[in-house]
Amino acid sequence: MAVVQLPAARTRASRPPRQNEEAGRRLLGLGAGALSADELLCLATGLSLEGCRTLLLRSGGLTGLAAGDPAELVREHRIARGAALAVAAQFELARRLAAVAAEPGWRIRSPADV
Repeated sequence: MAVVQLPAARTRASRPPRQNEEAGRRLLGLGAGALSADELLCLATGLSLEGCRTLLLRSGGLTGLAAGDPAELVREHRIARGAALAVAAQFELARRLAAVAAEPGWRIRSPADV
């Protein structure tokens, strides 16, 4: 059986790239609000920062990415299945949180409220 090498974008490194580590330090030190969307996506998926920037551009930004289908991310954007599922799950959690937050009397004032 021949071993097939997958493109780098489809594999997940056992150790996160340096930019993921830097984004993680910034998140811990400054909070998630200090990070850009591509940095947050980088941390959430394990993809490279450049890969996340490209994905956001090709998807039409966060709105397009949120509306996308995980199978489409795998098929058209060549994202690893696990990363595509993580993106879909995280956007669904955000939608559910928004629905709860919209209920009267519940207000998010800081990241600690989430």
